[in-house]
Amino acid sequence: MEQILRFIVDHMEYLWTDYRYRITHSDVADHMGGWAEMHVDSDSLRLVFTYERSQLFADAVSLFDRNRSRVPIELVCDLLGAAPAMTAQVGPATPLQRGAYSAFLREHFSSIEAMYSAPHWCQSLDALKSLVASRAANSPVHDR
Repeated sequence: MEQILRFIVDHMEYLWTDYRYRITHSDVADHMGGWAEMHVDSDSLRLVFTYERSQLFADAVSLFDRNRSRVPIELVCDLLGAAPAMTAQVGPATPLQRGAYSAFLREHFSSIEAMYSAPHWCQSLDALKSLVASRAANSPVHDR
């Protein structure tokens, strides 16, 4: 849990500045080297931070989606068309990479929130599904 909290405090303090986000769930376990999860919610967007096997990941969840499907932040950023070359792992080994990822999230966070807002969610969901289908069609596994 410490790694999640440290990342949020060090790199995403803007979540707390206008009182729109709140911690709504957290859980920890000591199996497989440690596991932790924290949900940070607004009225429309849930950010799920997961620490597992010494890696920190982030997913976005629409609170308008009945299935509450987790979408890796990497896909959300790809959909914005300006994603840095990194994966959904938000806590890579080097501080430089971590800084690049958090800077990208900071710069594009209002666009991410807009994608998950009530007026745009259905369109965003369709676009995310298309992106996933496109990736699957272009994957090397698909070509075999």
